[in-house]
Amino acid sequence: MSNEVQKMKTTQDSNCRCFAHYDSQRLLAQSVTTIHSGAGSRYPQGATIDLENDRFYISRQTSGEYQDQMIYEYDLNTQQLLRNQSVPIGVRVYLEGLVYFRNSSQQLCFIVPVDRYGKFGIFNFDTGQMEKEFSMEGNFKVGVDNHHKYFLCGRNEDPLKDPNANMDGVFLYDFASVVAGDPVLVETVQFLHEQMFINKVQGITMIDDYILLGQGVEYLSMSVLDLNGRLVHKASYDSKEIITLIGGNPDSTNLQVECEGISWITEDGRTYPILFPCSQGKASIVKLGDLQMVRI
Repeated sequence: MSNEVQKMKTTQDSNCRCFAHYDSQRLLAQSVTTIHSGAGSRYPQGATIDLENDRFYISRQTSGEYQDQMIYEYDLNTQQLLRNQSVPIGVRVYLEGLVYFRNSSQQLCFIVPVDRYGKFGIFNFDTGQMEKEFSMEGNFKVGVDNHHKYFLCGRNEDPLKDPNANMDGVFLYDFASVVAGDPVLVETVQFLHEQMFINKVQGITMIDDYILLGQGVEYLSMSVLDLNGRLVHKASYDSKEIITLIGGNPDSTNLQVECEGISWITEDGRTYPILFPCSQGKASIVKLGDLQMVRI
């Protein structure tokens, strides 16, 4: 582990160190899962929240040989759709993670994968244009740390193989260098694929000196790794309790809860993970670690 990454450590032992608190959860935002339009039925792939501007964002697209990736913007207070933009990226490139920033003109931009591996771009949401494209090792599972020092993307040793089946680590790039389109690799964190992928990894993020994985197709789970790639915490969440939290029917025969992403928010100086469970037609953003809320 490099000295630069070691310097990330903070004294906020209330952030990622109190892993037991992650079973206290609160519903923050919600939309529908599937939107029927374009080439087919667009399903969520990622989500994030912009607390400063009272917005949340969901990426959706149709699985398979379609090129209909879109990002949707919602009002965090009313949950109403405000606008959406089509993202010009390759076929079978999934927006599994939404990393945003504002450029020098205060326009909203997202760092997006352009190909399944090795090519990224800066997409200007306000203009609907891809401002620049550049080469960078990594796959389409992306995230950012809570200090905006590092841009994360998944690593698989063979770029031609499916990241869902072969991802074995995470690249950490200097965030500012990625925004500039001239990425500088800071660290590579490798882990055992078989250990981590028992439940499908659907998103990655980072809080202080820990990498968090949002996981699950049938049920919701989360893993926490240190910067040596060691698993330090893993939790699975009861599907009936998650469905109750998001306003679904826990007595239904359909108890599938799929995780479609993970990110973080910072409130009053403390950072909380947020998960993106989708179930029974509801795409929900849930905050973890809020001790005043529902325990799952």
